[in-house]
Order: sequence, then C-alpha cells, then structure tokens
Amino acid sequence: MNALPITLIAETADTVKLSRTDYEALADLVADGQDLADADAVKPRLTASETEAFPFELAERILDGDHPVTVFREHRGFTARGLAEAAGRVLLSFGDRERPQARQPRRNGEDRRHHHRHGPPAAGSLAVPV
Repeated sequence: MNALPITLIAETADTVKLSRTDYEALADLVADGQDLADADAVKPRLTASETEAFPFELAERILDGDHPVTVFREHRGFTARGLAEAAGRVLLSFGDRERPQARQPRRNGEDRRHHHRHGPPAAGSLAVPV
C-alpha cells in the first residue's frame, strides 16, 4: 500500500491540522475504501446469480438521455419486435416511450449528450400486454 505524504501543520492532544489538499486526499481514500467494501459485499450475490453487473457504458447511455428500456433491450440484443415476441406481447406505436428524454444538464454544467457516440435511438414500438 502506498502511503500518502501527509504534512501536519499543527497537532494537539485532541486535534490535527493539515492542508485542504491533504484532507481531500484522505477523504478520497475513505470513499475509495467504502467503494471497495461495497463491491466486496455484492460479489456473493453475483456468484449466486442473485444480481448481475452491467458494462459502465450502459449507465453512461442512460445518463446521456437514452431511455433505459432501449439501452437494456439493445444490450440484450433484442429488437423491439423481438423483445415483444419473447415477452409474449404485441407491438404498438409507442410515440416517445423510447425516445431520448429531455434531461437537465449535469450538476457540473456539462451536458454529456453531445458526447454520445451511438446517437439517439430510432423511434419504434413498445411491447404492451395483449
């Protein structure tokens, strides 16, 4: 494990003073440790097929405004018609169901939709109960 070069500015029996940069580096390490613990906690569920993992690109597409149904349908290799048939449903015109939804810009002001390399999904059909 690599040690961080933390420089104490002042120290008493009850407190330690350090730079903002050092504090943020320590806070990042704590967050990373929690992320690793969370990943370790889900591993048994993955092994037991109680849940599954998806490529990060799917999350990016959803954040970029693609409809989750479209993203997961395409990830599974289904056309709208193929999904409807597999689900035992009929296809109806769906209007804006799988069209990209208007999203608010990200908190940091960046609107990632222009980075999307797949383009918006084509209009199509949605499976509904017969």
